[in-house]
Parts: sequence; structure tokens; C-alpha cells
Amino acid sequence: MQVGYKLDEARYFLDKLKTLDKGSDDFMFNLSAFLTAWRSVIDVMLYDYMEKYFGFAREERFDGRDFEIAARASGNQDAIQFCDWWRAQIEVLKKNPLWRKRTISVHRGRPPVKMHMLLRESIALTPGFVVSLAPGAVVSVETPVQGIRIIPPTPRVAREVYFDDFPTKDTIDVCEEGFQQIKEMVEEAESKFGNS
Repeated sequence: MQVGYKLDEARYFLDKLKTLDKGSDDFMFNLSAFLTAWRSVIDVMLYDYMEKYFGFAREERFDGRDFEIAARASGNQDAIQFCDWWRAQIEVLKKNPLWRKRTISVHRGRPPVKMHMLLRESIALTPGFVVSLAPGAVVSVETPVQGIRIIPPTPRVAREVYFDDFPTKDTIDVCEEGFQQIKEMVEEAESKFGNS
């Protein structure tokens, strides 16, 4: 099934997002790619099952309505059940705001995100161990611990990127939740209807 490949593609871009500077061009390019791959999973699944049940080539153009007509005309009960299930999954996905963001990122420009900067101070206790402080926080060290060296606070700017409809959630967290949702749908399809 090619849906597994498309799911891996979405995971690839999601994992890449986690390594990039939020708000950078690289971050935005990979966010757009994730949204496109994520949204395409359900469409690729339809092609997988159209090929399984009816032998249609991937070069042929069809949609959910075409699948339904073929399923009902053939009387193939497995195909009809898949079609009904697939349509129900589309309705579930339409409630996820990521569904609409792909159209914007592909056909209208950049993914619709807001970005704000947060100035944080951090104290490096030892190389590789840093404590981030909220603005205005005070740290008091009464007794230094042997082997720990304290370096004075240094300001650092952190970027926060979020979707308008999720102003309290990090963009990556929203994408991770969306990925888990679509992954579970693929697993359910394979469990109920088998592989192509």
C-alpha cells in the first residue's frame, strides 16, 4: 500500500520540524510539506483501495464519489463498507483544523501561523545543562555543589509559532496530534479492510 509511504513522508517532515529554528524559512518550508503529506494520506488511501477492489491504475483520476459509484454498481460489499468508513473518516478529519491549512499552504501561500518572540534568560550550570528562566526570575545559590560551575544569565530569544485557532498550543504539538490521528486511521483501515 502506498499510504504507508505517504504516512512515512508526513512523519519525516514532522520530525524535521522538531530540529529547526521555529519561524525560519526552513521551518515554514517543512511545515508546508508536512501539511501537504498529512492531508494527502487519506487520498492515497482511497487510491490504494480503488486499486485493490477494482484494479484502477493510479494514473486515472477519480475521487470518493467515483469510488462509491463503482462500489455500489459492482455490489462489492467490502468496497461499499470501505467507502462508508472512508467517508466517515473524512468527516472526522474535517473537524481537525489542519485539514483547512493544507489548502492555504499549497494554493495560497505560506501556512497560516503566528509567531511571537519570547526573551528568556538562561543559566548554564555545566556544559550541556542549562536552566531557562522566565523574565524577571531570580536564582539564589546558597551552597555551590561541588563540580557545578555557574555561568551568569545570558538572554536568549525563543520563537513561539502557533496556529490562530490553537493560540496556546505549539505548532509542532498540533501537527503531532494530527499525525497520530491519521496514523490511527490508516491502522484501522488495514485492520478492517486489509492491505491492497
